[in-house]
Formats: sequence, C-alpha cells, structure tokens
Amino acid sequence: METDRLRHFKVLVETGNMRKAAELLALSHGGLSKSIRKLEDELGTKLTRPDGRGLAITDEGKRVYERATQFLSAEKVFRDAHAQMGKTEENLRIGTFEVFSTYFMGRLVADKNVPSPLRLREYVPGKMEAAIVAREIDVGITYLPIPHPELAFHKIASIEMGIYVNRGSFPKIPVEKLPFVVPVTPVEGSPSGVKGLDGWPDHLFPRQVRFEVELMQSGIELCRRGLCAIFIPDFIANLHNESVSAEYSLQKRSYPASVRPVHREVFLVTLKDRRANAFAKNLGRTLAALK
Repeated sequence: METDRLRHFKVLVETGNMRKAAELLALSHGGLSKSIRKLEDELGTKLTRPDGRGLAITDEGKRVYERATQFLSAEKVFRDAHAQMGKTEENLRIGTFEVFSTYFMGRLVADKNVPSPLRLREYVPGKMEAAIVAREIDVGITYLPIPHPELAFHKIASIEMGIYVNRGSFPKIPVEKLPFVVPVTPVEGSPSGVKGLDGWPDHLFPRQVRFEVELMQSGIELCRRGLCAIFIPDFIANLHNESVSAEYSLQKRSYPASVRPVHREVFLVTLKDRRANAFAKNLGRTLAALK
C-alpha cells in the first residue's frame, strides 16, 4: 500500500470535497479519484459513497481515516527521528523573537561561518522554552526569559530599549500623548512581571495604544511611515536605519518622566545537559557587540 494514498484519503475526509482536496494535493480531480479507488481495491472496502452532488464517508471509511491518521503521525515521528541521526555537531536550530530574527540574524549570518543547514524558528516567550525542552530547537535567544527546571540561561548581553518614531514625526507631541503600536501577544510567567512582548513597563506608564500587531516588523513599518511610536531595542533601530533612506529612519524619543531608561538582559537558552556549540557561542558574541 502506498502511503500517499492514505494521505490523499485523509485530505479528502478533512475537506469533505473531492475538488478542494485535489487542489490542496496539487492533483487533478481524476488523479485523486483514481488514487481513492486503488486504496479501496487494496483494502477491499468502500470508503466513500455518493451523497447528492457530493460524497459522504462510509462508516468503514471513517475507521480507515482514524487508523490512517495514527499511522501517518507515527510515520512522521519515525522520519524526524531518522533525520536527526544524520545531524552533525555543527548543525544548529535557533529560536528567537521575530523582531530579533528580522534584523539581527542577517548580520549574524553575514559575519560568521554559518553551519549548514541552519534552521531559524520564531517563538514568543514560554513557547520558545517549551521548544527547547521538546528538542525542537537547540538554542534560544530571549530578553524575556521564562524559567524552567530543565533549562540553563546564559547571560550574553545587556541591551537598551528605546521609544522610536519616524524622523521628523510628532515633533510637538509629548511622549505621554504619542500613539503607540504594541504587540498583541501577551507574556505569561516572566519573573520581571512584564506583560507585553516588547517589554514595556505598563505598570509604570500605560501607553496610548493606536495599533496592535502580531509581528513587530509590521509595527516598525507603521512607525517608519510616521503613524505611531514603537518600543524596540536600540540596536534593532540602528540596524533598521542602516537599510533604509533617511525619509524612513527612526529617531529616539525621551522616556516619560515617570519611567527610567529600560535595559534588558539577553540570554542564550539551552538544555542544562547540553553545551552550546561553537556557532551558538559566536551568536552570543555578535549580539553582545551590537550597539
């Protein structure tokens, strides 16, 4: 029995429509129909039946779907485990915040001898730590660490955060009245008590929120077009300004009188029983050197 036919049937059940399933599988309608018929012949049972202008899944088809789903999940686990056997020590899977990866990772890759393959995944705090524990990534970069008994947090840098606007925007508006773009994703479990993904101390100064975004890169785009202010690491703003014209550059504003300048410790996160490889150490040094 070909595994692909089980996948075809699984998609058919989940879409409930031959045409939609064929589109998702990049097959012709006739090609998908032929695959399902061959699967029925191999199993010796009818998996579907006509239902008006569409089709319905038979009782036996529903049972086959459940068994196929379990089989395909087990097959994926096997394939993933087999793929891991071929990894070398220098292969690296990194997890970090989207705002870090957008600007910092390009500089890192340009400056260092990058192992191949390098996999970069983006997480929010909590999920990043869970991914390391689950062995889905090797190392994380965070400035909002969530403690976990299986993880080690290695301080690699201290960064200053800043309030930024488009250069020339909001010249006469005090910071207390600036419209901000903020991350919509909350942070839970941070020892610092920070509730927002950008690390702003809301307990000291609630901002005037104009936009909420999933990706901070979307927030930076709104900011550089003069629509709002944003709270990001200084080095991110500096790296951004290196790649855009003066018209779209970001300019730092003073903090509100009630808020002291905010610094965040940046940590490299690994399993306690696993040493960071050479590239991970280079990663920490590159980040520590950025201003």
